[in-house]
Amino acid sequence: MTVYNHDQAAPYTMRWNLNIQRGLGRNVVLEAGYMGSRALHLYETRDSSATDINVNSIPAQYLSRSLLRDNATIQRLGAIVPNPLQGLLTDTALDGSTIALSQLLRPYPQFSGDSGVRIQGLNNAYSNYHALMIRLERRYSSGLQLTTNFTWSKLMEGDAAAKRVDSHAGVSYRERGPHAAFCVRRQLRSAFREGKRFGSAAGRALDALIGGWSMNGILTLQSGQPISWDDRNIIYYGRKFEH
Repeated sequence: MTVYNHDQAAPYTMRWNLNIQRGLGRNVVLEAGYMGSRALHLYETRDSSATDINVNSIPAQYLSRSLLRDNATIQRLGAIVPNPLQGLLTDTALDGSTIALSQLLRPYPQFSGDSGVRIQGLNNAYSNYHALMIRLERRYSSGLQLTTNFTWSKLMEGDAAAKRVDSHAGVSYRERGPHAAFCVRRQLRSAFREGKRFGSAAGRALDALIGGWSMNGILTLQSGQPISWDDRNIIYYGRKFEH
């Protein structure tokens, strides 16, 4: 069953920033800045469905907290018990004499599976972003240009209710914490350009062969997980994906 949220508000984002710049010598500029944003009434999503939210997952208190496969909990949830719904849900798969315990623990046991009840158009999610940015630039001079940028940031997300169970992780947003899984906390990016022509002092014939070259490069270092783990079955030991 899918229900539609008729009480929607228009999503919007507020952004602000403050920068301070100072010259260091003739060709060097140092700039420091802060940037922040807050987005409200965002549409929620838990899986590939863009706006459909599953609200029929097994509550978190019945799920395992073990970092490894918990066979005892799996067997307990999969246990077959007498079906109190028999005779009430005729002509459905839930009308048998027995039923899995996990089905009876769902918020709406009369609807089958995680996707038995879904809400479409739910938009009470939010996000907050804060960043400190530092830039050091050496303007092009004597054939050399250098730009270095460092960013320290934090991206937080959640929903206003913070009580629904995540259909993938099996925990609520409040229990999981507000930090976004794809947040890159620290990033250092440096670019240089050596514009002086190598071999420019050589003779005309040699310059035609080896002259006219220049060199440039970009170095990027950042923290955070290298790929998304949302759709992968991994054993997670509680360490943060920082590198």
